[in-house]
Amino acid sequence: MIDRIKLAGINNAKYSLVFALLFLVVATAGVHKLKFTTDYRYFFGEDNPERLDFNEFQSRFGKTDNIFIVVKPIGKQIFNARTLEVIDTISTAGWNIPYANRVDSITNFTMVRSENDEIESIRLADLYDLSSDEGINRAKLEITKQDELKDILYTADLSHAAVNINVYLPDVSVEKAQIEAVSHVRELLSVWRKQFPDHEFYLSGQLIMAYGFFEAAFNDSLTLIPLMYFIMIVILWVLLRSFYAMLVTLIVVFCSAAAGIGLASWLGITLSTMSASAPLIILTVAVADCVHIIISTNHASDAEQERESKAGSITRSLELNFTPVLITTVTTVIGFLSLNFNEMPPARDLGNIVALGVVCAFIFSLQYYFGYSRSPNLRRTRYPDQ
Repeated sequence: MIDRIKLAGINNAKYSLVFALLFLVVATAGVHKLKFTTDYRYFFGEDNPERLDFNEFQSRFGKTDNIFIVVKPIGKQIFNARTLEVIDTISTAGWNIPYANRVDSITNFTMVRSENDEIESIRLADLYDLSSDEGINRAKLEITKQDELKDILYTADLSHAAVNINVYLPDVSVEKAQIEAVSHVRELLSVWRKQFPDHEFYLSGQLIMAYGFFEAAFNDSLTLIPLMYFIMIVILWVLLRSFYAMLVTLIVVFCSAAAGIGLASWLGITLSTMSASAPLIILTVAVADCVHIIISTNHASDAEQERESKAGSITRSLELNFTPVLITTVTTVIGFLSLNFNEMPPARDLGNIVALGVVCAFIFSLQYYFGYSRSPNLRRTRYPDQ
C-alpha cells in the first residue's frame, strides 16, 4: 500500500501539488472563524467543580474582576496634600473606566455619622479639608483606625496607597471589555505620570493579569515567532547551502502552521495563551521532515554519477524517508492527541492544533519531493575526486 502511494505521488506530481494547494486554501479559509480568549475561567472546563462553585459564588456576591492602581509618593508618606490629591483624582476618574461599578480608596472611604437621629454617610475627602495639616491629621487618624483597610488600601509603613476598581465584565464579550477597560486605564496613567511626576504608579489586579497573558502571547507573535523564522532561514541556508531548499522549507513550515490553525478554527477551537504556542511546535516538526528529505535527496544525488539521474535520487530519497517520516508523524499525532485527557481545555486545544499541524506538515513535506525534483538547481555535492 505504501509503495503504491509512493509511486502514485511520483507519477502524478502535478496533481499531487494541485491537491496540496486546494487543501491549503480550504484549511486556511477557516482563519476568519478564529477566536482568541483571555478569560482565565477558560483554563477550567465547564463541568469543573471549582469553576461551578466559583460561578455560583459570583452569581450571589458579584464578580471580582478588578484593576488595582498603586500610588507611591517619592521620598515621603502618603498622608500629605499632594498625594491625597492624586489618590482622589484617581478615585474620581475610576468611575469613568468602562464597566467599573465600584471604586475604593482611602479618600473614597465612606464615613458614617449620626446626628439628630439621622445617619449620614460621607466620603473622607468631603468630610475633611485634605489641603490643610489639621484635616490631613484627622483623616490619617480615621483611616489608620480602620484595620480592614490596612495592607489593602495602604501599607503599614504608609509608603504606598492603592485605588481598587471593581469591574463587571459582560459574559458576551469578555475580551472586548478587557481591552476597553485596560486601554482606558493605561491612557489615564500616561496622563497622571506627566501630571504628577513626583509620584510613581503601578498597575495590578485580576483584569490586568488576565490581559497580560493575552498581551504576552500577542507580543510573542510579533517578535518571537518572526525571530524563530529568521533563525530557521539563516541556519537552513548556511547548512544546506541551497537557497531553494531553504525557501521550500520555509513555505512548508508556513503552510503547515497556517493550515493547522485554519483547521482548528473550522473545528471551533478557541486560541488561548497556551495554545497560541502551537505554531512554534508545528515549525519544529515541519523543519525536521523537510531536512530529512533534503539530506537524503542530496546524498542519493551524490551517489549517482550521472546528472540525468535526478529522478532516481528523488525516488531513492522517498524510499528511505517515507516510512520513517510517516511513523514519526503518527506517533507525534498520537502523543499530542493524548493531551485530550488533560482537564484543562487550553491543553487539549494545544494538542489538537499541533496534531492537525503535524498532519499538514506531512502532507506538504511530501510535495517537497516533487517541487524539489523540478528545481533546475538541484544541489549535488562535488567531492574533490569527482
